[in-house]
Amino acid sequence: MVPVSLNDSVVKQTKEWQGKSGKPTQKQLDYLKKLAKTVGVALSEDDVSSFESASAAIDRLQKQIKPTEKQIAFARKIAESKGIEIPPEALESKSAMSKWLDRETGNEK
Repeated sequence: MVPVSLNDSVVKQTKEWQGKSGKPTQKQLDYLKKLAKTVGVALSEDDVSSFESASAAIDRLQKQIKPTEKQIAFARKIAESKGIEIPPEALESKSAMSKWLDRETGNEK
């Protein structure tokens, strides 16, 4: 069984609810607060005003979290073994790195 991260759960839920309006879910709000703390920013009223705003804020904040050293080291091994380059956006964003690693290792969902 593949472990599911909180990020995966929120992304899945966001995809399921795309196009729906209303209040953000408690899971969204909890994850959004965690992301904001990690990035070191304050959330605006708009960020938490609706499901769509919360989803957009989650996407924006996820892109600001840098990949871990372990992710970068693993990516370098993969890139070297395949003779390919790591995309610049993967080196700047943990979520972009995760997507690239999933694609290159065949774990893409």
